Amino acid sequence: MSELLSAATAVEELERTLAVCEEARAALARALERALTELEKAREDASALKRREDELSRLGSDNVRLLGELERSAHGRREFEAERAKLLAEAARAMETAEQVRREGIEALEEARDLRKKG
Repeated sequence: MSELLSAATAVEELERTLAVCEEARAALARALERALTELEKAREDASALKRREDELSRLGSDNVRLLGELERSAHGRREFEAERAKLLAEAARAMETAEQVRREGIEALEEARDLRKKG
């Protein structure tokens, strides 16, 4: 009888150990599920960050391209302004020359009138 009692006690202890192991397994399963959920969220966040990085990289490339276009446009504008200034200076010289020719023409006419009057 004592062997039966001893065996029954051992079975009860094994059942308690099994129950504790089952609780530990369930706790580990819940922890694993939480870890997997967090991992999936981290992957989604990483994917979103990668998309944002790609977008910012594209925007950076666009900005570099636009800056190049702006610099070329500014260079063209400077060339235009330089050519305009050159043409304006030439026009001013041409007007000065025309004014000088007009004065000389007036002087020549006045001299011709004076010569007629004397002649």
